Amino acid sequence: MTNFINKRRFDTVILGWTIPLDPDAYDVWHSSKTKPEELNFISYNNPEADEILVKGAAPSTRRKGKILRRFQEILAEDQPYTFLYVPDALIITHNRFREIEPAPIGLEYNFIKWYVPKDEQNTP
Repeated sequence: MTNFINKRRFDTVILGWTIPLDPDAYDVWHSSKTKPEELNFISYNNPEADEILVKGAAPSTRRKGKILRRFQEILAEDQPYTFLYVPDALIITHNRFREIEPAPIGLEYNFIKWYVPKDEQNTP
């Protein structure tokens, strides 16, 4: 990453992204975040998007959802990235599993804590 992405030595790149609990897109998309160690390594620049990202980073307001929807529209129009894959899977588990805690970021976020009680295990 240091020799290629940070130095802008690429024509195309395929990366995987995850979204934190508060999906603040400022660091990835704002035009001020294009220095070598920052996340806007494609040097995306859209003044309207910058303005929206500043407003969207403010504490929650009733308008925040509407503001951020416009940001998504801008990304769809500009298409600075081509998003190849977005997982949209239905996670199904047997009711024997314990410690499954659904959360806004998905069901599998705490899978490391899942277990099946010994007396319900089907192993020989």
